[in-house]
Amino acid sequence: WVNSLQDDYTISAWIITNDIDGGAQGIVMWGDSANYERRSLIIYNGGSGTDWTLTASTYGENPQGSTTLEENVLYHVALTVDKGTLAWKLYLDGVLDGSGTFSNALVAFTGTNLYIGKTAAGEYHEGFIDEVSIWNDNLSSAEISKIYNDGKACNLENHSKYSNLLSWWRMGEEM
Repeated sequence: WVNSLQDDYTISAWIITNDIDGGAQGIVMWGDSANYERRSLIIYNGGSGTDWTLTASTYGENPQGSTTLEENVLYHVALTVDKGTLAWKLYLDGVLDGSGTFSNALVAFTGTNLYIGKTAAGEYHEGFIDEVSIWNDNLSSAEISKIYNDGKACNLENHSKYSNLLSWWRMGEEM
């Protein structure tokens, strides 16, 4: 199904990061890390060494959210992308945390792996990830807010865009 995800998409997850240090930390990633084929939601400091934020990453572009993340805090994170306009939006706890436009087109790809908790380059998330969902739609602010559900994971089978839910990993753990 990952190969079929060539247009608009949304990534959503609940995370706790135990150690914000070092390089990037992958939350969800798929695609090749070349030729602008990568689609990912990561934690990254933009090379500064500080100010770790959510990042919407494609090959060569790493636009970041505005909130500095803290260790050992439960966050709901989401990224929406409109392939036609190249617009991206990052959400933190159901609230818009950053938005912009990619400068490079997102090209089609085939034959790829999906990673949860790391990037293809082996940049691991140091903490917990739960309730990962990938949608073949650019969800609205209100639809992201419904997933956030006032800080509690919810049953996505009841979501108004359930028919656009490509995959959902519940992980079976309460955070």
